[in-house]
Amino acid sequence: MADELWKKSATELAGLIRSKQVSSREVIESHLARIDAVNTKVNAITVVLRESALEAADAADKQDASGPLHGVPFTINRLRFVTPANVLGLPAAEVPTGVTDGLPTGVQVYADRWREDLCLAGAEIIEAALGQICPIDPVF
Repeated sequence: MADELWKKSATELAGLIRSKQVSSREVIESHLARIDAVNTKVNAITVVLRESALEAADAADKQDASGPLHGVPFTINRLRFVTPANVLGLPAAEVPTGVTDGLPTGVQVYADRWREDLCLAGAEIIEAALGQICPIDPVF
């Protein structure tokens, strides 16, 4: 079963991890193997945080489940949420701000058309105030 864990939903994985039927490390290893197998063809993931994902999985396995998705891996599609603004011709940036309840949080910065300078300046101010939080570790 471990080699096909990447096919399961986040809810299924959370249940399997919570009930100790699989470890978070097994889940991560399954996902990493799938990334290795197909990512060169689809280029869906640009940054793979392999070592930190495995370390976080090991840490998650040593703890009791602390949230509904404890130990479940995820990726962050940083373009999905700003694409509508870009389609409308508005400059947009997304700035990670941390993690709340085991989920990544962020701020979206928009500006008027042709004012990419304001958008990037706003994002830079937020990032400077918070410190660089990217990339967010993919496992909690």
